[in-house]
Amino acid sequence: MTIQDKIRLWFSIVSQIHHETDGFKLDISKLSTAEIVNLKPVDASVIEMAPYAIQAVHPKQRAAVKRAIVYLTDLRERQSIAWAEFIQALENETANG
Repeated sequence: MTIQDKIRLWFSIVSQIHHETDGFKLDISKLSTAEIVNLKPVDASVIEMAPYAIQAVHPKQRAAVKRAIVYLTDLRERQSIAWAEFIQALENETANG
């Protein structure tokens, strides 16, 4: 996969998350664990490809891409915590069931 293909893939994934989170305006700090788990996962590769994506856009668009990266990084961290809580709850059910 070329770097251009990776950048196109990055924008495709980010576009999907953008749509799912109402233009990155969804207040993810107020979501439940289940709601966070149900959002499209932000893969590590999305964060890793961010510097390439910033360089690929016109300078006037870079601020919007940077805001997206901040939102995606926060979402990824919250998803990691939510998944850990979700798995722990399942294990607790199994242990008590």
